[in-house]
Amino acid sequence: MATTNSITKYEGELRKAIQDRIFPMRGTEVILDFHLAQFYGVETKALNRAIRRNFKRFPNDFMFALNKSEEEFVKSKFLTTTWGGSRHGFYAFTYKGIAMMSGVLTSTKAIQIHLLIVRTFDTVRQMLKEDKDFARKLLSIESHLASQDEKIYAIYEEVQGLLEAKSKPNPRFGFVQEPQAKYKVTKKKQTK
Repeated sequence: MATTNSITKYEGELRKAIQDRIFPMRGTEVILDFHLAQFYGVETKALNRAIRRNFKRFPNDFMFALNKSEEEFVKSKFLTTTWGGSRHGFYAFTYKGIAMMSGVLTSTKAIQIHLLIVRTFDTVRQMLKEDKDFARKLLSIESHLASQDEKIYAIYEEVQGLLEAKSKPNPRFGFVQEPQAKYKVTKKKQTK
């Protein structure tokens, strides 16, 4: 993907590209084998061959093969091929697997990319931790607001009651003068 000299030049862009390829699966953050191959600048089958030669270094908590439903998800999200898809299963590498990768791929470029990937994993993990703290705080605010909603509704009901009472005419009390007629009543003159 990038030459050794240009890795430091484009480190920000590479970090963003790596960050976009890290996602949660089976309760942990992973990066897929074909994405790693892209970053290391090798073919996926060459990366997997190196992994198979050192398979004892990658237990299930370092690397795992995707099951059928996970593979379908990955194919729909990342891959479009004209020849029917990948001929091998996909592997997902955890943070520990990336760390172990440094003993397998030892070229200068691979070491630089490896360091960049590990640092990016740390950044993603920190962001996810902050998201959990944020989610916890948001839940606390929502529960507080729910109790406030009940109180606000009670106040609203009281105000509505007062407005309805105000719209009714007040009963008259005290000295009340009868309204005077607007017209005069005159007596008829009698004719004799």
